[in-house]
Amino acid sequence: MPKQATVGSFTSCFLSLTPLLASIVAFFIYGLMYVNFLYCADNSPQCRLINLQSVFRDIRPETGMSVAGYLDRVTWTLAGGLHLLVSLAAILVSGLVIYHALNGYRARVRWMLILIALIVAADMGLITALLTAADASSPARLILARTVARVMIDIDFYNRLFDALGITVGMMLTFAACALIWRDKGETQGEAELKRRLRLLRALLYAGAAALIIGVLRLAAALNWGGGFWASGSASGREASALINGIISSLGISYTLILVSMYLPTVLILNARVESLAHAVAPENPKEWLDKRGLILSYRGYLPRLLALLGPVLIGPFGQLLNALIKMTTGE
Repeated sequence: MPKQATVGSFTSCFLSLTPLLASIVAFFIYGLMYVNFLYCADNSPQCRLINLQSVFRDIRPETGMSVAGYLDRVTWTLAGGLHLLVSLAAILVSGLVIYHALNGYRARVRWMLILIALIVAADMGLITALLTAADASSPARLILARTVARVMIDIDFYNRLFDALGITVGMMLTFAACALIWRDKGETQGEAELKRRLRLLRALLYAGAAALIIGVLRLAAALNWGGGFWASGSASGREASALINGIISSLGISYTLILVSMYLPTVLILNARVESLAHAVAPENPKEWLDKRGLILSYRGYLPRLLALLGPVLIGPFGQLLNALIKMTTGE
């Protein structure tokens, strides 16, 4: 079997870091836009971006102790617990992907790299959570402070922890994606190895998508709990509901951007290596060679991956539907 052409160490390292570079660029642009147009470290009139005083006047103070309020608390508790479990599972999957992708290194080195990746990812999550905690004009924080915080005073603290967990998961996914396309100078990857890495990438995508989707559902549960403090059908309640839907959708878009930044560069590079191998092994008909080995995705194969990538965006409307069904069962 002919060998693939090898690449220089600099080019190989650069390609291996493509998912991380894509995530850094996306994070930097998002942070730049957020700081310049949405972030307020104080709540002064010059900095205040939204005035919800008229909306807050119509909040029902007794709602937190109602049957619907209790069910909202149960929903948030279940969503939070599920978010924690699935996120830990996604971090575990990311660690295992790093371990198996770097199979050319000794086990001790691989475990050390996983530990370093986890520490860096957790630090990035905590730093981001601390920076956003100073945003006094965040609509989500304002809503929860006037509603859910009446019956759960630490709700903002829990949200900061969950936000840090979401960033940690995203960073671990990115580090694992980098490991999947890492290739030492002079290393060749045959058919079996490339297939194995594509399978690992698929597992990484689904685990990450599950964690980030549950993260959106957890935020939706918290904000819908707060939305339940308004009288059903009131004008201010509809205004608050529209704001809540927008906040949930924005988080879904952010999480989808994390998945795309991690997955797209990785799958493109691995597919390019697969096509290069096909042209080297079967130059007369590389497409037939790929098709016989199941390395050409059909539309049915693309669909689950597309749904996984768009899952955080699509789950927002589902969360709203679930909340509406709960309210219908309680007659609220």
